[in-house]
Amino acid sequence: IWSNKKGATILSESPPGISPADQMSPIYYFVTEPGKLEFKDKNGSSVFGEAGIINTDKVQCKGTACDKDKKGWKTVKYHNELGALNNPVIMAQVQGKDGDWSTTALRQLSSTSFDIALEVGRQKEPSSTKNIAYLAIDSFIGTDSSGESNVIFARAPGTYNQKENPL
Repeated sequence: IWSNKKGATILSESPPGISPADQMSPIYYFVTEPGKLEFKDKNGSSVFGEAGIINTDKVQCKGTACDKDKKGWKTVKYHNELGALNNPVIMAQVQGKDGDWSTTALRQLSSTSFDIALEVGRQKEPSSTKNIAYLAIDSFIGTDSSGESNVIFARAPGTYNQKENPL
């Protein structure tokens, strides 16, 4: 994010050992500050979400790629003013750029909390804790609070279970 907070530079990167695609896919982005967010559903009623930042060194990785003491999950509880979510949708992204490669892993999405970790695949765990920004909101279709932008927050149908397969 630019220092004047009027724009951002967005880059697409590939993990170490993976060459980038010849043609870059479109990048859709969402920018917000931490706090309570208001949107409007199709009927014009307010729908509230929560943006926040957590710091963790808990990781998920393949096989023995990372230290067993750092393997695990961090539980994030929604703030009380958000209330319970009926069908929570979580967006999460590692913040900042350094020499460590990681994305985010989520599980146990519930009406009051979710579990999050750094996903490092076959890479070593990060050398330091990382900030992860998140947005938690109920599934809905509508607009931003001003009605200028359409939004869809939805969960994929069914379940997805990634098993830790041996190398």
